[in-house]
Amino acid sequence: EVMLKLQELGQVEDEKAYRLWNMGNGMVLIVPPAEADSIIREAAENDYQAKICGVITAQKKITIHSLGRGKEILNVEF
Repeated sequence: EVMLKLQELGQVEDEKAYRLWNMGNGMVLIVPPAEADSIIREAAENDYQAKICGVITAQKKITIHSLGRGKEILNVEF
């Protein structure tokens, strides 16, 4: 909600918001898939919200299903 308001006030497009602000994601942990559920459970037991936010692939790009103002699919290539 805060990020959407900032986008609106600044007329900032989704791609720029993800590049500049990381859209408010906070901390990200990269863990083996087999450990994800136990880490999410441990986080919840300690009053932290956690969820799976992506997967690692061999592709040199990131595909984002944006929750920003434009709600579009963004592809960031490296």
